[in-house]
Amino acid sequence: MAGSGGRDGGGPIVMKEHQEEKPKGLLDAISELQYFYTQEKNGMDLPGGLFTTKDQVIYLELGFRSTFCSGLIMALLTPFSMGVLEKMIPVFGSTNLSPFDTFYVLLLTLFFLIGYGVFLGIGVRCFHSEYTHAMVKNLLQGIVAAAVLKVIIVFLFFHFIYIKLLTEARILTVISYLSNYFELEKLAGPYKWLLGFRPVFLTSAWFVLISTTIWLAVLFGCYFTALRRNARMKDIE
Repeated sequence: MAGSGGRDGGGPIVMKEHQEEKPKGLLDAISELQYFYTQEKNGMDLPGGLFTTKDQVIYLELGFRSTFCSGLIMALLTPFSMGVLEKMIPVFGSTNLSPFDTFYVLLLTLFFLIGYGVFLGIGVRCFHSEYTHAMVKNLLQGIVAAAVLKVIIVFLFFHFIYIKLLTEARILTVISYLSNYFELEKLAGPYKWLLGFRPVFLTSAWFVLISTTIWLAVLFGCYFTALRRNARMKDIE
């Protein structure tokens, strides 16, 4: 399909035929975004109506699927990182962390969010006119829905562990049962450790909530800066 000529009066811009096969992953979706974004910047007029209801559902589902599972797995591992920072779990053979060790553990905890956020930040800025704007909005809606659902699940799950599962009474029950097989002296250490580790789940729940909120704020910041960029470009035109 051929579009109108570019702004510099060149030949017609050739646009790829609308593909029936949906993007297989986020990389495909962002590559498609970058392609159409470049076409729009060079003068091709792509009405928003070309982005059909089926396309909207595909991009919404892709944004949700690509964010939810990986984000949930990383969030569920947060108590281990918080346990290291709280000096409950040894790292590098010791629980006494140097400033570099603390920074390294935090970086490992946030590495996925940072890397994924940079990748998505590039994608959500790749829109110029109605067609690519619709693509970005639906992708972003799926990402936000997945992030919010992840936070709700993790926040409630960690509080459930703290309030209902790892209570002092339940820990004592388990220790009493194990005392039939092990000496109490050997069980005293694990008992104290579990009692000390319980608050880590509350810290982790709030850490996931705050870090995800900041992450979403950065994504929306990229989106709104792109809106201002497009407004300035239209004023110049």
